[in-house]
Amino acid sequence: MIERRAPPPSPPRKPGGDQYRNGERHRKPPFRWRGIRWCLLVGILLLAAFFRLYRMPGLPWGLSQDEVVNANISLGVLAGEGAPFLAGGYGHEPLFHYFQAATLTLFGDNVVGIRMPAVMAGMVLVAASYTLIRQTFGPVAGLVTAAGVAVSWWPVVFSRVGIRAITFPLCLTLAVNVLWRGLACRRRVLVVVSGLLFGLAFYTYTAAWVLPVLALAWLIYALVCQRARLRRHWRGLAGAGLVTVLVVVPLVLYLYAHPELQERVQQLEGPLVALRQGDPGPLAQSVWTTLTMFSRSGEARWTYGIPGRPILDILTGLLFYLGLTRCVVRARQPACGMIGLWLLVTLVPSMITPDAPSSIRAIGALPAAYGLVGVGAAWLWDHVDKKFPADRMSSIRVRHPLARRGHLARAVLAAGLGLLALGNAARTFRDGFNTWATHPEVYWLYKAHFADIATFLDSQPSSQPVVVFEEWVTPVDVDGLRRDMIRDERQPRWAQAGCSFVWPAGADRFTVAVPIYSPIDSDVWRRLAGDPPVMSTSAYRMPDGRPGVTFYAIDAEPHRFDFLTRASVAPVALPGLSGSLGQPVLLPANFGGQYAFLGYEMISTADGCRHSDGARHSDGASAPGDELRLITVWRAMRDAPDPINVFVHLLDEDGNLIAQHDGFDVWTASLNRDDVVAQLHAIPLDASVSPGRCRLQVGAYVRANETRLPVLIEGQAVTDRLWLAPVEVSP
Repeated sequence: MIERRAPPPSPPRKPGGDQYRNGERHRKPPFRWRGIRWCLLVGILLLAAFFRLYRMPGLPWGLSQDEVVNANISLGVLAGEGAPFLAGGYGHEPLFHYFQAATLTLFGDNVVGIRMPAVMAGMVLVAASYTLIRQTFGPVAGLVTAAGVAVSWWPVVFSRVGIRAITFPLCLTLAVNVLWRGLACRRRVLVVVSGLLFGLAFYTYTAAWVLPVLALAWLIYALVCQRARLRRHWRGLAGAGLVTVLVVVPLVLYLYAHPELQERVQQLEGPLVALRQGDPGPLAQSVWTTLTMFSRSGEARWTYGIPGRPILDILTGLLFYLGLTRCVVRARQPACGMIGLWLLVTLVPSMITPDAPSSIRAIGALPAAYGLVGVGAAWLWDHVDKKFPADRMSSIRVRHPLARRGHLARAVLAAGLGLLALGNAARTFRDGFNTWATHPEVYWLYKAHFADIATFLDSQPSSQPVVVFEEWVTPVDVDGLRRDMIRDERQPRWAQAGCSFVWPAGADRFTVAVPIYSPIDSDVWRRLAGDPPVMSTSAYRMPDGRPGVTFYAIDAEPHRFDFLTRASVAPVALPGLSGSLGQPVLLPANFGGQYAFLGYEMISTADGCRHSDGARHSDGASAPGDELRLITVWRAMRDAPDPINVFVHLLDEDGNLIAQHDGFDVWTASLNRDDVVAQLHAIPLDASVSPGRCRLQVGAYVRANETRLPVLIEGQAVTDRLWLAPVEVSP
């Protein structure tokens, strides 16, 4: 016989003591379960905080160019350059930048100030996802969803980098949450607020422009499956839609007046362009890889994850597909229809753009994806509840086998879900914080070598000048290194492409930082730096053991003196009549009052190419078709002179251009007055070059308008080029 006891009397019903799920009224769970639920939620939020704040300034190590551009745009907002759509970075929605402007003011223009808005948005997204899924699918689904958003790599990485994408799923989740609650409780204020949040979502990220498609899809779904609810709530829905339109109108009008701001959208039309040309293959491939990104394919690039790594692990993927199946089977329930349409429509930006699947363009689907994981877990929990009903267990003594099996089943399932969450956390820590963060591609994408340079400079005395070599310098790189530096306020000189060298003015000794991605040409390094000692190397190592950055201590003398002495005695002349050599020029030669030409040195000539005096170089090229190499030397005549290109032309006897090299691989904005720059010129000599006497001429022009700088003698412009020593090309 089963011993039964009378169930305890139900407590009196209190106003507001109900919750809403799928539009139906449900009683709140017992206080004991609510206490456990809140403890679990607090633990999940603490985990979320750990994964977003752990080594936050240094993981990822360095600032990506997108992060630096975002910070520059936000500084523009602080300077009064706000608009419904911001022009920087190919066009940006402004909401994130207003928050980032506040954190830059609060924490400073540094890594913390840049990334803190994403951290805070990621934390709020965890809580918002829990609230939405709890009220639509129950507390178990809500807790599992919150755990997934808290510790999984997809939401974690976008909560750790200072870009605006994470604000889209946040605004969308808050909007759906408030709308669902407002319709269930019939509170018009909440419905209006939801319209405001839907409108603000358009100001977060480009992928938000799929929201009209989502609204249309939900309307069609409601007409087919939820006509009664649609008739009951159409006024509230219409009001929310009207508020959304009013919020979005300024953005639409601004973009209509400035169509050039949509350049980035045009750059991402690859699959659609192919489709219009009659080739559906790229679009079909993009759709397939996006739909399978949760369990089969993965991120296409290293920017935000390990390529090919699925969003979900095997067990979490099973829960995802279980939840998806349950929502398809119960598609007529509004919560199931809502989350299914949400997932499908917000994946569209990844489906129709190149490099699919793209986790950043599909980021709107993030809450729905982990919500389906929670739905799958809730289905398992409901299955246990049906087999061992809680009300029946309360009337059976705990010692009875049936009661023990029920408690054991719930304990095993809860432990399994907890272990799954911890496994995801461990997977994120291993794959994200270790494998991904230390990969050479990520080291380059996030300009981590700038962070290494900043760390080294912060640890050194700030008396010596610094020269930084970089593959191609942009203002974003300069701003990135400045933000990485904490204590050191030196402004480094920048040399590009490894084919130039800078001697800082008045420095007998200076430091050179050479990243592994920007090796210096051996001819330049040997002649201009000698064999300098290695001061230090960065802690980061490539797979082959080479350091990410190597630091050298350069003694300017005697290498600078010896080289300038040789360069200054090479013959230089003004152009003469009929292309002949004219009057010799006494160096230095003044080019436009900005640069002084100090001389040049021939490094090597191709086989069969020699100076007209018959001299050959032992280090010359071994076969025709190689390069004629020489180094020109220049001195800045003022701080931050205009960006220029130095041209060296090889002409035949008739004055026809045979070959040339244009370049000045230095970031001129970093130069100070009297800094000396040596530039390598490698002039290709192909087989079409005819034997004979050839002439060399040198000059400079401003990059912005290609205007040549005049050669000034006693303040008067006499020409725009100088002749160098001729060379001969022999058969």
